[in-house]
Amino acid sequence: MTKEILIQQVPQYFDFGTPFNLHLYEMFPDLIKIAKSLTSAYLPPPGVIVVKLVWGVIEQISEELDPMGDDCNYSGHTLGTAAGLSNLDILERERLTENASDSGVYLQQQFYEAFDNHPQVGEVHGMGLVDALEFVADKTKKQRFDADWKVYPKVRRCVLSKNWLSVLYTPNGDILSFAPPLRIT
Repeated sequence: MTKEILIQQVPQYFDFGTPFNLHLYEMFPDLIKIAKSLTSAYLPPPGVIVVKLVWGVIEQISEELDPMGDDCNYSGHTLGTAAGLSNLDILERERLTENASDSGVYLQQQFYEAFDNHPQVGEVHGMGLVDALEFVADKTKKQRFDADWKVYPKVRRCVLSKNWLSVLYTPNGDILSFAPPLRIT
């Protein structure tokens, strides 16, 4: 039996040109948590998208026992719901997902051309409008820099001081991740 995922009925909204990253890899989980992605983190309306099979079990249990609900702080919050719907309208109306896909291809090409042959860049990688540069002491051996050198914080400060792109925090290694606004051209 093929799983029917409810999220497949939702238009494409997010950074990678698909509703969720998992669609790029043809992964189909039974549950998908949504919150920040729905409102771009303006307000936290938590939610879970479930496959029909799981929803059927929830409905059956609710009929036999009591209605199953989510008693989180933000459950059914009117303002969070309005923000989520407004955000989805903007993403669709301004075609931001398509722009992320198109601009992302260009950004990846530019990153690759500019940095792939750099002796201290071990890898250039990304998808959509999320890209990263991994800095290494020795490119051929993929040897990392000594942690005491604090390469990542130094490079990050330099990039931020120039206002080049928004830079994401990357806790593991000297990897500088970029996520420019969805409307970038």
